[in-house]
Amino acid sequence: MAIRTGPPPSRGRPRSAKREVGFTLIEVVVAFTMLALIFAVGLEIFSNGMSRGVDLGQYSQALAIAQSKLAAAGVEELPKEGEAHG
Repeated sequence: MAIRTGPPPSRGRPRSAKREVGFTLIEVVVAFTMLALIFAVGLEIFSNGMSRGVDLGQYSQALAIAQSKLAAAGVEELPKEGEAHG
């Protein structure tokens, strides 16, 4: 009968086999979560910018209408604070 002197046989892959290169499931989930958060923040910034642009356009249009009304009324000079005639 032969006597074995080495390490016991391992099941599965041998100890000398290197770890396979690749991403684990947790790494992929974390990467997708970070990507979703970055995308959501970018979309929020973009939508806020568009909303402010619309507001600025409406303000500009209202200012132009007010200036044209003042010009049509013949008011060349803006009224000064504290004056009650004109």
